[in-house]
Amino acid sequence: MRTMPQNIVFGNGRLLFPGLVLLVVNQVVLAQEWTPTSAPSNWWRCIASSADGSKLVAGQWPGGIYVSTNSGATWATTTATNEYWSCVASSADGFKLLAGAANDIGPGGLFTSTNSGATWASNSLPSMYWGSVASSADGNTLAAAAPSGESLQTPGAIFCSTNGGINWMSNAFNNPNVLPQYIPISVAASADGKKIVVAASYNFFRSTNSGATWTQETNAPAIISGYLSPSQYIASSADGTKLALCAPQSDDGSPIYVSTNSGDTWSLTSAPSNSWEFITMSANGNMIAAMTGVEQPGLIYVSTNLGAAWTTNSPIFNWSAVASSADGGELAAAAFQDSDYDINSGKIYLSQTVVPPIMAIGPAGNRVQLSWLVPSTNFVLQQCSHFATWMDMTNIPVLNPDNLQYAVTIPSTNGAGFYRLKTP
Repeated sequence: MRTMPQNIVFGNGRLLFPGLVLLVVNQVVLAQEWTPTSAPSNWWRCIASSADGSKLVAGQWPGGIYVSTNSGATWATTTATNEYWSCVASSADGFKLLAGAANDIGPGGLFTSTNSGATWASNSLPSMYWGSVASSADGNTLAAAAPSGESLQTPGAIFCSTNGGINWMSNAFNNPNVLPQYIPISVAASADGKKIVVAASYNFFRSTNSGATWTQETNAPAIISGYLSPSQYIASSADGTKLALCAPQSDDGSPIYVSTNSGDTWSLTSAPSNSWEFITMSANGNMIAAMTGVEQPGLIYVSTNLGAAWTTNSPIFNWSAVASSADGGELAAAAFQDSDYDINSGKIYLSQTVVPPIMAIGPAGNRVQLSWLVPSTNFVLQQCSHFATWMDMTNIPVLNPDNLQYAVTIPSTNGAGFYRLKTP
């Protein structure tokens, strides 16, 4: 499934440190069409992606949970029981998973896996109408939102864990000492798991300490109550400063807003007013994908400039969820069913674009560090001393889970040094 052009390299040499030149890339994006993966036809309800887009996890409604380790080329069922899977989240490496179940006639459970779905553990939490889940990059900090409890008449809650689901903190929205009486609809988290945001009915909440305490923000766009079906109305960048919010405000249509200061202020994007059901964001916040189609056939819209402009080339299906790689170059979307309403006609679709990473250079003690956002396209780090012969570097990049950046540390040198990323 990973088709990509060859020999994408960096241009425009730039002197940053004495003797070191970093080659930075011009932004090049090559659009791809939405293509079906080999996932079996079914009612797909939720999907999540690893940082590089190679590992995908998707849940059926009802049915099982499937995983792919090759960007959807092949799929394997996991040991998860048949449930109405409503939401799923993944760690950056794709090994730690969080999944919730619920449907419109009954609540479900919350489950975790630490081995890409080979085994699952129940979290001994009450059965609730789980509608949205989020995970930090390392999979240790988890958050789950339930719009309602064991019945549609009981209050919902937010549950957070800082040890991979072993223990949970309950911040019930009906507890006036913790959070006011609002319906928690969607949740998103920063890569380090410290910043968690909750889109609730008529209000917006955020935490800067992994859910230990919350503040109510009254300046966020209002979300009308009553949207209790599994939906993802809020998305976050890796550092938690950029947020995207599709705020259902009427049955006829809703706008999309963005924030660049963790929700202090919000701006209206140019997205058309629509019945938005799901939204996701790249790690740097520039790419936003939003979809319609759960209740009736709709489209997937994509913006690569924080909502300033939007395009769509997706089929018109009953879309239910969309997930993004860290760089926004790979989007995976779950279709509940096609536009003809055929039973069990939904599939998993993939859209791929090439987003060349921009490499940064900075000091690391008495050494130098090269870093770049985890790409969904394979790139090889190369070096040369005088542009004559480029050599692949054997240094293994180390992932920083706090910002989803790969990093390589190299010795300082008084001689000339040039570095680039190139497709193999």
